[in-house]
Amino acid sequence: MEKLEEKTEEKKEESKEEAVEETKQLVANAEAIAKRMEDANVKQAELIEQQKALDVERAKFAAEKALGGNAEAGKEAEPPKEETAAEYKDRVMAGNIDENS
Repeated sequence: MEKLEEKTEEKKEESKEEAVEETKQLVANAEAIAKRMEDANVKQAELIEQQKALDVERAKFAAEKALGGNAEAGKEAEPPKEETAAEYKDRVMAGNIDENS
């Protein structure tokens, strides 16, 4: 009977040791996962900052474009094209007589 009790005790001890080893492995895995998550969070924060900077640049560009407008101030008007005698003859012969031309 003593041998049976010893074997039972040995198995319990082995079981406890296996459980401790398994727990240590699980803790190590959890720590590795936590480290990867922390690294990913740092990278994501950097990307968010970059995106915010790009958004600011886009907003500035859009504002400058909107405020820039297409004003014609400072542009010279195109001088009216002078019609040559041949062009006038062709226009009149075609029946395109216009008082404003």
